Amino acid sequence: MKTLTTSLRSLSLRSLALRSLALRSLALRSLGLLALGLLGLAAAAPKAQAQLTAVSKSQREIIILQAEMGDDFFYNFLEQQGVAMAVSKFTPVYNRVRVLSGANATLTGLKNELAAATSIGSVKAVDLLFMTHGDDEAMKFTNAWKSTWQVRDFLMNNISDAQRAKFRMVFSTACFSGSHRNQWLQAGFKCASGSVGIYADSNGSFDPFLNSWSTGKSFTQSVSDANFWGLVGCGDAAARTFYTVTFQFDYANAVNSHRTPLYSSVPATSLSISLMTL
Repeated sequence: MKTLTTSLRSLSLRSLALRSLALRSLALRSLGLLALGLLGLAAAAPKAQAQLTAVSKSQREIIILQAEMGDDFFYNFLEQQGVAMAVSKFTPVYNRVRVLSGANATLTGLKNELAAATSIGSVKAVDLLFMTHGDDEAMKFTNAWKSTWQVRDFLMNNISDAQRAKFRMVFSTACFSGSHRNQWLQAGFKCASGSVGIYADSNGSFDPFLNSWSTGKSFTQSVSDANFWGLVGCGDAAARTFYTVTFQFDYANAVNSHRTPLYSSVPATSLSISLMTL
């Protein structure tokens, strides 16, 4: 997740190959995600009357989940450094930063932390930074892979509607996390972003997102900044080169870290660290 990890992040993607489902072409995947985005905004139209309200530092919390990435010690070390970076950026601007890592980075652990944060009367907004492996409609927790529907249903069945109304944004660094966004929104989050394909540009995109979001830029602009600096960092290019020279052409074609935000309503497109929908 650091500036020195462009090639390392790319090399570490080999672990995803053990779990990846059959890959589609990027053209079809991009069109599909675009369609989901349009449907998401169309579905949001009835909620256009929702309003925005200010959220102070004492009224917001964030959960950072970083699941173990198998037996690759160095890869896990780099991910842990990313967590440390996020904690340093978010601690000054959140009431509390809750970290789930190692054996605690389970779906049950996530549910427990979300429930605890949203049970605080003074808290109005709870965010999620989701750092793990992903696949098409699936995501990895330390102890198991879960489908997006399993995650959605588990959160919906174990956290009350009133508490889930405090869910705000999800920023995911999981591969294929664009396919996770609808279920995050159905679980209660107001906005979520995810990559089109294999996520390989964190060396360039991660810190810019942290900076933009923590300093008050909208979620829309923060994701846009991550996309811009991700291209500058050339992480995707390095990953494609690695897969090409190792004759893994399907994976080379699947590298695409571009993130597209999805929103639960029209007002949610204006969300920032200091704003929440009512």
